[in-house]
Amino acid sequence: MNLGRVLLLTLALPITAQACPGLEVHAAWVREPPPGSPGTAAFMQLHNAGTSPLTLTQWHSPQFGMTMLHATEVIDGEARMRAPAPLSLPPGTDVTLAPGGLHLMLMKPVQSLHEGDLVSIEINCGPQAQTFALPVRRALAKLGDDIRSARVRRRINTVMMAERSSMTRTTLNKVEKGDPT
Repeated sequence: MNLGRVLLLTLALPITAQACPGLEVHAAWVREPPPGSPGTAAFMQLHNAGTSPLTLTQWHSPQFGMTMLHATEVIDGEARMRAPAPLSLPPGTDVTLAPGGLHLMLMKPVQSLHEGDLVSIEINCGPQAQTFALPVRRALAKLGDDIRSARVRRRINTVMMAERSSMTRTTLNKVEKGDPT
């Protein structure tokens, strides 16, 4: 990752969008798509730290031909996606865009994406818009980071975690690094 990307990433998260007063974006990332995939998804934590309600009306990325908010629903045992109404954020509330739930679909990529790349996302709050950058991450790397963070937060060492998980410390280290081998 070059210095410019590191600097941009450092400045990008968490983001306080000036065009959407009070909107904060945390833990944002884009799943690295498999080669030749027609799309991917973006995930993030949205928070309204302002004193006025916000309505997020549109989403756009110049790196994709189509960008839209989707919600995953299970109907008769089958997962389906639907486009929800504009997203409302009353003051002091959070909305999570996460795998298996509400997420931002990014379809028809104009270029291939790889871990470490940045995806530009524009959020419209009525007539105003704010653009910010999301890092592309491998899903396994994100999962590994989450597992490691949870283990450290609970003050569980690697020996105990490996034992509780019925795996070797070497395997646990690979899991925490997102290594699929």
